[in-house]
Amino acid sequence: MECLENSSNQRLALTEEEQFWMRMASVKATCLVQKDFLKTLMETADIELNKEYLTRHKPLEYATEYCLQKPLKKCSLNEVMNGLVFNSRMSHWFDTVDYIDEGGHYTLRITHSLGFNNSKIVQMFNESVLKTYGVKAEGVISEKTIFIYVYKDTN
Repeated sequence: MECLENSSNQRLALTEEEQFWMRMASVKATCLVQKDFLKTLMETADIELNKEYLTRHKPLEYATEYCLQKPLKKCSLNEVMNGLVFNSRMSHWFDTVDYIDEGGHYTLRITHSLGFNNSKIVQMFNESVLKTYGVKAEGVISEKTIFIYVYKDTN
């Protein structure tokens, strides 16, 4: 009986991913879309319209702050990188998402199957967060990959 009680008590704590989904559900910020349809949307996306939306609303900045539960300016660069990776993984848009510390910079590495427009849009969104945070970032993209170099020294 004691074993059952201990097991049930341990399960009451939500994982970080479960907590995130609960927060996203509470603000009705998620929307299910079949991935093939998402690819079609990305292929026909108006990049300039996306830039305008990004500039006006800064959605990934909001999502990153929401994920980290504090303003970007109060985060370390490592926390911001973790927030970008976590948000990207939670979106389920990508095949792989990670970053590595290469000394003077981080490299954010993303692979996906949603086409070149998706790479452009994702690059813009991530670089917007990093610019808002106050660091230099440069991206290299292809149809299936996104590499964003995030420089630690802002001078």
